Amino acid sequence: MPSFRVDGNDVLALYAVIKDAVDRARAGDGPSFVEAVTYRLGAHGPTDDPSRYRDPAEAAAWQFKDPLLRFGAWLDAQKILTAEARTAARQRIDEEIRAAIAVEEAAGPPSSASLFDDVLAEPSWLIKEQRAEYLRARKRRNSQ
Repeated sequence: MPSFRVDGNDVLALYAVIKDAVDRARAGDGPSFVEAVTYRLGAHGPTDDPSRYRDPAEAAAWQFKDPLLRFGAWLDAQKILTAEARTAARQRIDEEIRAAIAVEEAAGPPSSASLFDDVLAEPSWLIKEQRAEYLRARKRRNSQ
């Protein structure tokens, strides 16, 4: 399988590598492996504190390599995106995000039994057994 390592903070380089991989796959030449090397600026989650294991100077240096900032600067330098177009795009994206969040919040949480759905294309006997055991245990817990 062809493998490629690319700067995951360089939007144009990443696009070129992914496009080649997709074109190759669509042509019937099989899969590709793309390693996008990047840096996680934020925490892993709400309980993570990166200051416990990172030098603040390290994260500060990477902030200037943020892919959106870099691509935005390139678009500005090439005179491709005006300030007005950027503001309009940001507003449109914010509206799309708010609409998507509203749809998901209205849907409510999934059932806990759905944890076993879509693990495999066709559930194995083990997945079926684990789901059944989970449902039996939940029923016992609820009846107590």
